[in-house]
Amino acid sequence: MFLFCLAFSGLNSQEPIYLKNPSFEMDRVQSGVTPSYWINLGNDLESPPDIQPGLFDVMLRPHEGERFVGLVVRDNNTVEGIGQELTEPILRDSVYQFSVHLARSSRFASLSRTTGEVAAYQTAVVFQVWGYNTYTQQRELLAESTPVTHTQWLPYVFEFSPAASDYNRLDLMAAYDAAIGKAYNGNLMIDACSPITMVPK
Repeated sequence: MFLFCLAFSGLNSQEPIYLKNPSFEMDRVQSGVTPSYWINLGNDLESPPDIQPGLFDVMLRPHEGERFVGLVVRDNNTVEGIGQELTEPILRDSVYQFSVHLARSSRFASLSRTTGEVAAYQTAVVFQVWGYNTYTQQRELLAESTPVTHTQWLPYVFEFSPAASDYNRLDLMAAYDAAIGKAYNGNLMIDACSPITMVPK
């Protein structure tokens, strides 16, 4: 009976899934460069995210370490995001917890392809967590924040349960605030991603 209970409990638990380079410390500050161990999920015709601070007038200090990553949404209907393949998949119908620190930079000046002029990318942006299956190309929105309006780092803790599939990649995306009703220029800063931990049922 003891061995049976031990085996059964193992079916309902999973070791924490650790992301590689979770605080974006492995690269120097530079624009248009995807952080090590992450992939660029933005439009192919646009530049990748930026490893901050100090670029495009961003003077926010990191929450952890010396660097963080900055994502933008643009007035030409393109958004930025990064993803990472997981060492273990997150499983359908299981519950997970994931946390990250988010902020908005009060200053962010960059070129607008729509106008051809330098624009302020200061509007609040929504943070989204997606699961992606690289074998089936299935994608599912797992969690999202309200618009990140604050200019200081705050922790966001998400609890989610994949409903449609198992996913072996986690995608972190910037998204428009739907209440605005149109594409716009905005920024989102990300730091200190936690491990993904299964929540016991």
